[in-house]
Amino acid sequence: MAYSHPHAESSYQLIALKDGKFAVEVTIPEREPTKVTGFATQVAAEAWIERHKQQVTSGTIYRRGSWRVGRRR
Repeated sequence: MAYSHPHAESSYQLIALKDGKFAVEVTIPEREPTKVTGFATQVAAEAWIERHKQQVTSGTIYRRGSWRVGRRR
């Protein structure tokens, strides 16, 4: 069975904030949307979207709990 990353079907919406900064709303099917904030420009937010899509496609996106510190005994 082929593995599909949970973010593979995500949709992204660019949001202009009142303070002049930008956020990206990421919607993953069957999950609540989440916002990624702190982008000073629209270009920076759009670059993050493209980088995130590339990481999902290549399988290099960081997943919480996927690494350990120290040695296993």
